[in-house]
Amino acid sequence: MADSRHRWSNPGISGYTFRYRPKADIQHRRESLSKSMLPELLHRLLSALVLGSIALLVTSCSSSFTVTPLIDAGVKLPASETVEVVHEKPNRDFLAIARFHGSEKKKCDKGNELCGLRERARKMGANAIWVQNVHTTNYPGDWIHYNDRMIRVYPYSVTIISGVFVTY
Repeated sequence: MADSRHRWSNPGISGYTFRYRPKADIQHRRESLSKSMLPELLHRLLSALVLGSIALLVTSCSSSFTVTPLIDAGVKLPASETVEVVHEKPNRDFLAIARFHGSEKKKCDKGNELCGLRERARKMGANAIWVQNVHTTNYPGDWIHYNDRMIRVYPYSVTIISGVFVTY
């Protein structure tokens, strides 16, 4: 090699020249790149963290049920003290006061199933939640292409519950 700046060059094809740079120059370029990229990386990281926290808060503290009243809006029932969850038709006479459909996203304690829906039923004056249908759909995991990279979507399931609020 005649020129000490080039380790390899192909004079027949333009643009295929590898220039030798001393290690100090490479280190300086890395430091300058990392300093200029640091504010943008921090901004992206904080934005993702804030958005993720908001999404987690919204989905973990709410129920996504649609409740449709079945009685006249002028009829106000007093709020009940307790609400039981039943999966069979009640044996005694009852009045269906609302129909519901959706899924529970609120994190409930053990033994306190449908805690978000129970609170809504209690405020409407229901004594029981009669669960009439439970449907679970399982989704397999997959890889998706998002923002020029591959992201793993893990397997998950969605349970849809429907039924009525009843009062005795």
